[in-house]
Amino acid sequence: MPKNNKISGIVEGNIQNTETGETTNVRHYLFCSGFEFTAIAKIENIESYELPDNSFQVSVDCNGLDSVGFVFRLGLNFTADSEAQKDRILNDLKVNSVFIFRGSYTAGEDAPQHIVLNDPHYEPVYPHFSEEEIRKVFSINEKGLEKSKKA
Repeated sequence: MPKNNKISGIVEGNIQNTETGETTNVRHYLFCSGFEFTAIAKIENIESYELPDNSFQVSVDCNGLDSVGFVFRLGLNFTADSEAQKDRILNDLKVNSVFIFRGSYTAGEDAPQHIVLNDPHYEPVYPHFSEEEIRKVFSINEKGLEKSKKA
């Protein structure tokens, strides 16, 4: 169990979509448990954005493996304070590469990826697993994800 370092309290305010100008009033009880989520994931798409405060966000769409090999959609969001930090992330993570990702997470039914890891730690699958075997698992089990997208 994580240490008792939880943060809690009511968070309220307006969030504005910078693209559409639409504002939404939010009231949320913030409860940070300190729990982390770990998954093996294969990168499908990477995009980076410069934010209004001159920091950067790197958004990554992945296919992840659960603990028994089922494939699910997984999102990764990295915040980079500098262009050098953004470039390091982009140099490390390439489309079709496979890593183990671990970090705090959010989950929601309305998002294309029901689970998103925020600023996750990442490492190669080897020496923990054979990359060849992991790619074989994805090759066979991604077919189930494709069927569920069409349904």
